Amino acid sequence: MKLFKKLLKLGKILLVGIIWSYVYIQSTLFLFKSVWSFNYLSRAHWKVINTYWNEGGKIITGKDYLFVLCLLLLIPLWLWGWKRLCRTNFLALFLSPITWHQKREADKYLKSMSRIKIHNIGVSTGDDVKQDFENKLKKQQAEIEKTSKTSQTLRSQIKDKLNQSS
Repeated sequence: MKLFKKLLKLGKILLVGIIWSYVYIQSTLFLFKSVWSFNYLSRAHWKVINTYWNEGGKIITGKDYLFVLCLLLLIPLWLWGWKRLCRTNFLALFLSPITWHQKREADKYLKSMSRIKIHNIGVSTGDDVKQDFENKLKKQQAEIEKTSKTSQTLRSQIKDKLNQSS
């Protein structure tokens, strides 16, 4: 069972990686081509940059700095996105429209219900509970004292009867 779970997890990682890589490469290629007319998958474009750099080219404008920053962040952002997507619960993501609809319907139903208010149900504070406990304790102590007196009187009556019969 553990092996099956590990295989499923590995399969998810690979599938997410393949799909994420395709989407990421296509979107970043579109960005680079539209902003800088640069295809980072083309060897010819890298030769142009290499020639420019070897001939003393400098990074001067903000657009140049942004280009270098985007090139440096290509791989870290790809890895970060892959890791983030691997943690995503896709079942919950796919079911989110259904749960949203159910929650909306439940809210409509609950709003249409009238509120129920309960008044004077005899809520007691801590002092009331303590006072009730003390009163019950006093009653029990009085009963205990009574029983001890009753037992003493019974003993004395039995003693008297025993003395009379002898």
